[in-house]
This record gives sequence, structure tokens and C-alpha cells, in this order.
Amino acid sequence: MAAFEGQREAARQQAELSGTPTDETVLRDQILDQLVDAELLVQEGERLDVSAGEDEVDAELAALVDQSEAGSEEELLALLEEQGLDEEQVRDELRRIVLIDTLLQERGGVEEPEEQEVRDLYDQLTQQGADGAGSTADPGYPPYEEVRDQLAEQLIRQNENAALGELLTDLRAEAEITLHV
Repeated sequence: MAAFEGQREAARQQAELSGTPTDETVLRDQILDQLVDAELLVQEGERLDVSAGEDEVDAELAALVDQSEAGSEEELLALLEEQGLDEEQVRDELRRIVLIDTLLQERGGVEEPEEQEVRDLYDQLTQQGADGAGSTADPGYPPYEEVRDQLAEQLIRQNENAALGELLTDLRAEAEITLHV
């Protein structure tokens, strides 16, 4: 119930900002799906004897500090607490991320994108930014070399999301799920 209340409050705030109403039924169904997915992942981790140790969670937290503008773990946790996430919630989410990464690795991992895939994404993005009047590329878009790593990371995230979707589809197909609402 706490998951629903937290998500409902976030949805209300988003609705206020965007000016669109929140559909409580759709929100409830989305949250139920998320809770089922989380439980299926935990059960699969238990079945495979896979879990996220504190060292792995600490490493993820350190990586998060490096990616953020926070100067330290304490500073990052304070910033996240201002957004309504206490340290235990952050660590729980990092455990979930480590578990997902491990489960995806157990299934063969996620392949790095080929250089041509990264180049194609760059070309697609620069074409979208073109003015349409015969221009072949957006002159304001940064050179490929400057954005290559970010684009490769974007493709990796897309591949990870697709692999996670396939894993969850497989787990849902094998599971007996009963919802009590």
C-alpha cells in the first residue's frame, strides 16, 4: 500500500505540473504490475541463488555518486532525501538494479552496440534536427565524436530494457499470479 501511496502522490504532483488529471485505476494497475514484476525478479533470483550483496550495492552507490554532481555519498543521499527517498529506499532500489543486472547476465547479458548502430542513431538524431529544407544534418548538433559515448550508452539502456521486458514476459508466462486488490 505504501508503494501505491508514494506513486499516487508523485502522479498527482506530475498531474498538477502538466495540467492533466490522474486516472487512479490506471495508476493502480501500473503499480500492481510493477509490484508483480519486482516479486517475480526476486523469486527468480532466489531460484538461481542470486542476490545483491552489500559490496555490490555500495559499488552501485559509488557509481551513482560519480555520475551525479554530488561530491560524496552523504551529499547524494541528502539530495535524494530532499526528493523523498531515504537511504534504505535508495539501497533497496540499488539492490533491485544489481539483481536485474545479474539476472540479465545469467541469460547471456546485453550486447554492446556495434559502431554502425551508434553511427546510425547519430545520423537519425541529426536528421530529425534538420530544418527539412534540403539540409542533411542539423548544424547545431555536436560532432559524432563528442556524443558517441552517450549514444552508445543510450543504445545499451534500450537493449537492457528490451532484455528485461523479455525476461519479465517469460517469468509471467511461467508464473501463477493471483492479485488481491
